[in-house]
Amino acid sequence: MKSVTITTAVLAIACAFGQGTKSANSQAMFAGMYKQAEMMFSTKNVQGLQSIMTPNYTETDMGRTMNGKESAAGLQQFLSMFKTLHCHFVMHSVKVSGNTAVTTDTGHMWGTSTMIDSKTKKPHRLTAQRDDTMTWTMVKGHWMVSKIVGSNDKMTMDGKPFNPMTMMPKKGK
Repeated sequence: MKSVTITTAVLAIACAFGQGTKSANSQAMFAGMYKQAEMMFSTKNVQGLQSIMTPNYTETDMGRTMNGKESAAGLQQFLSMFKTLHCHFVMHSVKVSGNTAVTTDTGHMWGTSTMIDSKTKKPHRLTAQRDDTMTWTMVKGHWMVSKIVGSNDKMTMDGKPFNPMTMMPKKGK
């Protein structure tokens, strides 16, 4: 779910603020969209992120492909773990071919958790990182995310590896 959150946010921001561009300007245009995505993540603006996705976008991570509704729910759940949230994306590449573009990035998020450490009585510190390959489609003059593929997910709590899925209620219980 954490990967869904990071990818969804990056894509949504890029789509919302990206307009048609020539390939010479692609790097700068997508970099600007990534900066907007950082702001949306930091303010937990799921609706804003979703607004730049195509109606039929998919997200694949950890061997599971999700539709837009599932991806948004996972993003909302991931973001709800953070009391405070900071976000930074490093864009590695942009390739534009006609009405399709592919970007690769690494997303980093960090902040304090809504969960309190029972020993210190202070919020836990969370970090998350994921690599993404995003496919963008030009829709009515705007770049929108149509596909996200995440990989290399890493998350820590208080500096130790953390799997948020272990906190999820078991199905049927």
